[in-house]
Amino acid sequence: MPAPDANLTLATVDPEWAWAPFEPDADHPWTPALAAHLLRRAGFGATWTELQQAVADGPEETAGRLMVDGYHATESFNPQFDELEPASPGSGTAVSAWWLRRMIETPDPFGERMTLFWHASLAIRADRVGDPGLLAGRVRSLRGLARSTFVDVLEEQLKDPAVLQALGEGENRRARPNTELARAFLEDFALGPESVTQDEVREAARAMTGWFVVRGRLRFIEREHDDGDKQLFDEAGPLDRVGVVRSVLFHPAMTRWLARRLFQAFVSDVDEPPALLTDPLANACLQGGATLLVWRILQSNLFYSPLALQQRMKSPVELVVGLARSLEGILPTEPLAQDLANLGQDLANPPTLRGWPGGRAWITDATMAARLNLLHELLQPDGRYKGRLDPARTMERHGRSPSDDPVGFFTELLGLPAEPDLAGGATSPREVVARLVARPEFQLA
Repeated sequence: MPAPDANLTLATVDPEWAWAPFEPDADHPWTPALAAHLLRRAGFGATWTELQQAVADGPEETAGRLMVDGYHATESFNPQFDELEPASPGSGTAVSAWWLRRMIETPDPFGERMTLFWHASLAIRADRVGDPGLLAGRVRSLRGLARSTFVDVLEEQLKDPAVLQALGEGENRRARPNTELARAFLEDFALGPESVTQDEVREAARAMTGWFVVRGRLRFIEREHDDGDKQLFDEAGPLDRVGVVRSVLFHPAMTRWLARRLFQAFVSDVDEPPALLTDPLANACLQGGATLLVWRILQSNLFYSPLALQQRMKSPVELVVGLARSLEGILPTEPLAQDLANLGQDLANPPTLRGWPGGRAWITDATMAARLNLLHELLQPDGRYKGRLDPARTMERHGRSPSDDPVGFFTELLGLPAEPDLAGGATSPREVVARLVARPEFQLA
C-alpha cells in the first residue's frame, strides 16, 4: 500500500512500513502501471506478453520470475548468442555494441541489470585497460556474478585482469605498492571514501603486491610480494589480497555503502537516501548478498509508493534498451553504442571509477534535446536505424490492428499515465509512440 500520509518524504517515512512487504488490496490494487514499474526497474522494460503475465501473476511471483527464472532461461540462450560475441573485440565501441545487443535480446534482463550495476560500481575504462578483449571478459565475469554473494564479487575485483591492467598493475611491486588499485578498491568499490584513511590505502596496497597481468592472465611473482606484517582495519599480520577482502567484508561501512548504491539503483536517485532507510538494508546484507537486498526492495511498500514511482532518471542505456525491448525490435548496435556515448553513457569508457553521475545529471537542456532526437531517429521508418522499431508490427504481433486504440495499447505497454488528448494529434502507431516517448514521464524509470 502507498504511504499513509501523502506529505511524507524519504527522510520522514517509517522504515518499518517502508520495508514491509507490499500486499495489494481493494484500495491499493496491483495494476498494469505497477507491473510496468517493476519490470522497468528490475530489467529495462517489458514486452506486451511479459506485462500481461506480470499483471496476472502479481508482484511476488513476477519478481521471483525475474530474479530466478531468467537465469535458467539463459542456459539455452547463451550458447546461441555467444557465437555472435567477438572473442577479442577490436575496440571499446565493439564491446559496447555486443553488450547492448545482449541487453536487448536477453531472456534475463535482471541479470543484465545487475551486470551493469556492478560494472558501474568499479567502472573500468577500455582506454585504460588497453585490450578490449579484457574488458569484454570483465563484463562476462560480472554477468556470472550477477546473483553471487558480495564476498564473491569482492574477491573477483582483485582477480580480474582488466581491473589490474586499468589501475596500474605495473606498479604492483614490493618496492612500489600500487596505491591506485588499493584506493579504488577500498574507496570506490567497497567502503566509500569517508571510511578509508591514507594509511589504510598504503597497507592494502602492500598486501596486494606481487600480482601482475601477463599476456592477459594473472600471474603471481612471489619475490615481488610484501610478506611483512600489516594493519588493515581489524586485521593484522602478513596480509595478502585474501586478507584485504576479509578485512573489508567485516567492516561496518561495507554494508552501508552497498545498501546506499542499491537504493539509488532500484528505489530513487533523486535525493541522497537517508540512513533511516538504508540501515535496515545494510543489516539485511549481512545475511546474504546483493540479490537478497534487491529482493527485499522489490517486495516493499516503499518500492510501490509515490516515494519511488518515477523517482529515478533513466540513463541513456535504460531509455533506449527499454524502448527496444518493449517494441521487440533488434537494433544495429554499433551506431547505437556511438549515439549513447554522445549522450554521455559510453559503456566501455565510464567517466569515473563510480560509473556515471546519474540522477538529475542525466537531464540538462542540451542532453534532453539530444535524447529526444535519438528517440525520434529510432522510430523513423528509414534512416540510421532502418525502421527496426515498428510499433504497428508490435501491435500485429499481439493480435491487434494498428487501428485498435494504439494510444491505449502503447500507454499501458510503456507504463505511462493516460493522456486523453493524445489521440487527436496522432494517426498511426508510429506517431503515437513518438508522441508518448517525447513526454517527460518517459524519461523517468
